[in-house]
Amino acid sequence: MGGVVIKNNEKGVIEKLRNQLEFYLGDSNLAKDRFLQKKLESTSQLELSLFLDFNRVKAIFGGSYISDRVQQLRLIQLAVK
Repeated sequence: MGGVVIKNNEKGVIEKLRNQLEFYLGDSNLAKDRFLQKKLESTSQLELSLFLDFNRVKAIFGGSYISDRVQQLRLIQLAVK
């Protein structure tokens, strides 16, 4: 993810997005989320675009254009504890 520069006004949106993704991928949600369980059966990497259609993620962006900088953050690598 090197080379991606985040502007100050985008930091709040990215922080909200990070928090929402942490919720989706947290133990309590993953235990009951069959959709994400199925996606994670074969890989520990998910495309960020997978989450861009989720209603709560859409709400973070307020229906506005998602910046190129956020779109560049394509993969989410999950660390297995």
